[in-house]
Amino acid sequence: MQAASNQMLGIFRHALTAMGVLAAAALALTCWEAYFKLSDPLNLQWQWDWLITAAWHLLSLLTLASLCFLWSPSRFSSRHDASVQDDQAIESLMSS
Repeated sequence: MQAASNQMLGIFRHALTAMGVLAAAALALTCWEAYFKLSDPLNLQWQWDWLITAAWHLLSLLTLASLCFLWSPSRFSSRHDASVQDDQAIESLMSS
């Protein structure tokens, strides 16, 4: 039980770090977008406007990928599965 608890704590630490990095990247991207829009009010550099959209899509993809990696199944995941616990409870009731 202690190993599963330590693993969950490690997952939450990694999740906190990943979310902090992604939040800092979102803040930097927002500042860059504001600078880009304010420095070109007439949108004369419209050719570069796609970079902002691409950066937001990339940030969304990184967020999704980090969540998928952090919440991937592990060797301890079956220990917390309700169906496995129910099966074990039924087996213990039948054996007694």
